[in-house]
Amino acid sequence: MDDAMSRELRMLARLYGLQTSFRDVFGESRSTPVDAVLDILMQLGAPIQGIGDVPGALQERREALTGRFCEPVVVGREGESTEVRLRVPGRLEGAMLRAELTLENGESRTWEMPCSSFLLPDDLPVGYHQLDLDIDTISARTMVVSAPAPTQALSARGDDREWGVFLPLYALHSQESQGVGDLGDMDSLMEWVSELGGSFVGTLPLLAACHTTGETPSPYSPVSRLFWNELYLDIAAIPELTTCPEAVDLMGNRTYTEAISLNLSSIHIDHRKVMGLKRRVLELLSAHFFAGVESRRASFEQFLSDNPLAEEYARFMSVGEQSGTAWPRWPDRQRAGDLRAGDHTEEVFRYHLYTQWLMVEQLDHLATRGKANGVDLYLDYPVGVPSDSFDVWRFRDLFLPGCSVGAPPDTFFRKGQSWGFPPADPRQERLLGYHYFIAGIRNHLRHAGMLRLDHIMGLHRIYVIPDGFEADKGAYLRSNAAERYAILRIEALRSGVSLVGEDLGTVPRSVRTSMKREGIGRMYVLQSELQSDSEHAVTPMTGD
Repeated sequence: MDDAMSRELRMLARLYGLQTSFRDVFGESRSTPVDAVLDILMQLGAPIQGIGDVPGALQERREALTGRFCEPVVVGREGESTEVRLRVPGRLEGAMLRAELTLENGESRTWEMPCSSFLLPDDLPVGYHQLDLDIDTISARTMVVSAPAPTQALSARGDDREWGVFLPLYALHSQESQGVGDLGDMDSLMEWVSELGGSFVGTLPLLAACHTTGETPSPYSPVSRLFWNELYLDIAAIPELTTCPEAVDLMGNRTYTEAISLNLSSIHIDHRKVMGLKRRVLELLSAHFFAGVESRRASFEQFLSDNPLAEEYARFMSVGEQSGTAWPRWPDRQRAGDLRAGDHTEEVFRYHLYTQWLMVEQLDHLATRGKANGVDLYLDYPVGVPSDSFDVWRFRDLFLPGCSVGAPPDTFFRKGQSWGFPPADPRQERLLGYHYFIAGIRNHLRHAGMLRLDHIMGLHRIYVIPDGFEADKGAYLRSNAAERYAILRIEALRSGVSLVGEDLGTVPRSVRTSMKREGIGRMYVLQSELQSDSEHAVTPMTGD
């Protein structure tokens, strides 16, 4: 490939947000192979089949970007003027532009002016607003993200040092649980930490998982970042248990109690066996509730209203269980998102709705009790979801199915890492107003007092590896970090939650500078001798 073609390919990659060369943790310069770059660009929608298509694709991309009337997202700071930059066709210079700004609270402001870049009012409240622009035959819509001022603290936490404990919930044993720690055990742990003067209890992700396969679900490969894992339900705390004799009889059955005792005495945690036992009880409680328990019906209906995707999630899980296969192998109609009543049983559908409602109830209770005792629940937000997950099925336009997220070679993984889940497409996220990102963060902040953001560098760029290539042949796909940080600041301020970013490994200094500016805490590794904090070093434990 000649130098001119190489330059054109690099330019095309840059216009799609793809960084094809970088320095690794050893300080060595790395370049992504040409065929890997072409593969990723195809996944990003570039109109290419081979290297010969690059010049035409580059011209098309340039025209698409320069022809964009305005950006899909504009970020501003509270109390500051926000510029909206327009690319005005020559034929419309001086023409009158009509602008309508709809605030998040529903208030609307309209004005007309000569068509050119302009400043939004400096009194915009914190939140997400919608700007509609009309001129001649052009109509455009922009999401205005008005973030808190940089001086505004994200939470009420002071500068005093605090301590807490971390423990995977599934490894927390008690005589009240059934072989895997549950939210009741977490409640007891938080109370104990409070008595000792601690201020938080952390755990691995508690997100939804598929329990019907023979594999142990990984906390970092959830079925969804919007729903929870019913494995962690505290059965004894479910109100329906007091009025459901069938469930009480089952839990008192000798065979059932012996199975629980066997789980508790085992040195190995068998998630599938524990879930099998708990599910038998939960199915009875679900059937009992839907058979006519009216006293809590209003609470359940409120849950459905607050979680509009809950019924889709329940159908998805039900169809998956009934078919026994992951959604990429479903029939075309179901794979495309069209699920119907005959595709699943009503009992299983209701079971998943019921258990999600219970999880939200028990997490709410846990967070409320913890705050009353001065102890926050410290949750973990994973960096992605696998390709066969509910989230990828439901929001497939956001994901790149032919690539995997991972990491380049480093001190611990000399051949790099492929984590086996598809990256989100940053361009699509912007065009769709970051609705999935916001929903996932809100889902966690509702219950957390602190939230750990896995792989914080993913706010800036994510390392993607095209299918069929080794992990050291990937490239970085860039995101608009300013927009993501603005969203995080809005959501964290509204919920009063402290944010912590996992910034270990190959992390540029600029990422940590951004974290400090945005009020996001860092993570450190304890080791005997402190190293200097260089751009590519794993950071030692010094405390924040």
